[in-house]
Formats: sequence, C-alpha cells, structure tokens
Amino acid sequence: MRLFAAALLGLSLCAGVAAKDKRDKDEDMATVEVDGLRNPQMKSYRAVWAGLDAFDSEHALAPAVQQLRFRIGTKDDKYVTERDITLRIASDDLNIPVPVTTEGSFVVPRSRAAFDASADLIFNRRAGQYQVAPEVRTPGLPENMRRLGDLRLECKVAVAIVKEEIPGWIALLANVFLGTTDWCMTTKGDVEFSYPTERPVTGAVLAYGDRRARLRLNGADYKVPLADRSWPDEAMVLLEFAQ
Repeated sequence: MRLFAAALLGLSLCAGVAAKDKRDKDEDMATVEVDGLRNPQMKSYRAVWAGLDAFDSEHALAPAVQQLRFRIGTKDDKYVTERDITLRIASDDLNIPVPVTTEGSFVVPRSRAAFDASADLIFNRRAGQYQVAPEVRTPGLPENMRRLGDLRLECKVAVAIVKEEIPGWIALLANVFLGTTDWCMTTKGDVEFSYPTERPVTGAVLAYGDRRARLRLNGADYKVPLADRSWPDEAMVLLEFAQ
C-alpha cells in the first residue's frame, strides 16, 4: 500500500507519540515479563475484537470463508514458520492460550471476559520483532490464486483494528484525507494496496471472465485496485511465481 501504508504509518507514529509519556511513566513503576522475557510483543484484544466484528459485518465479501485467521509475519511482510511461537490472551486475572500453527497462523476466540478486562494478545517474542495481519482465503483455491473479495475483506479487518488502536481524532483526519470512512474503498488520490506473497513472484494478473489487467509489483508484493468496483469480488489475482 504505497501511499496508504505511508498514511497508516503516520497515524501509528502520531498514536505512539501520544502514548509515549504514559508508557515512560508506567515503565518506571513496573516491568512486564512473560516467561522471563521483558517487553513482549503485545496487541490489544479489543482492537482484534473490532477486526472480528468487521469480518462478521462484511462477511458477504468472502462468503465461503467460515473463520477469520491471523498470520504472524516479520516487519518486512515475510511469513513466519517458527515452531516455538506461543500466544495467549492475558490480563491481571485471565490467561487464555491461543494455539499457533507451524505455519504461523492462529484464530482469536471471542471472550467477553477478556474484552471487559481490556486484555492483550501476548507473544513470547520481544516487541517489534513481528507483526500480525488478518488472512482471508477462500478454501480450495490453489496457491497462486487470490480472490478479490477476500483481499477486500482482509483490508477491512485490518483497518478496523487500526481504527481501534489510534486516537479518534487521528481517524477523523484520515477520513478527511481519504475522503471516506471506508479507507479500503477510497478513490481519492494515489492510494494503492499491496499484499505479500509466500514465494517470490515475477508477475500478477487480475482476471474476471475475458478481462485481464496486469498488476504492478513491488518486490514480493503485488498491488491491487480494491476500490475499482468494476472488478467484482469474484475476480481473481493470478500470481506468477519465480522458478
């Protein structure tokens, strides 16, 4: 997401500045430790809950996908396949283990107790090492095909999480900048959305019926015109993997 990613990065930085003073004061009072690990990777459970809500409300975009999964990746969007990553939902009085597959994906269960307790998703990794992204994949598709509706739903889930994590006034500024509250479907400016691949790609084509459009690449990422409604949700991205 060239411009869009830059905008989200700016929003995250603004949110970080707003919270920095509080974090500094809190760290003077206490140190968070997980199995001997200081400053573990954490994510707000309420933010993830917002993503689950978005998946439910926009499920028509990917009706064959029965469950929202999340994928652990590195900061440069590479997929993680480590076998020793563990995850739990935790607060002062709550501890819910979350199984992680050997491919680095997981499902976050709904827990009203965790929501009410403002719990966090806590990884056994230091903060900043990894990132978590939603993964929506229609079952039965080969590795080199991604359905456009799936990608649109992934974006809407990710945006719902971001909106929960940043201050409301920053979200309002983004609405003005993008010209809509539906950031994934904005047609304002040069906003693009990119998606990583598990393997290096040499090309990507968006296809529906006899219509074809070659997509731009950025390294291992391919850029998708999510907001172009002339492409239906059933359109497919056909990936050309490097040999």
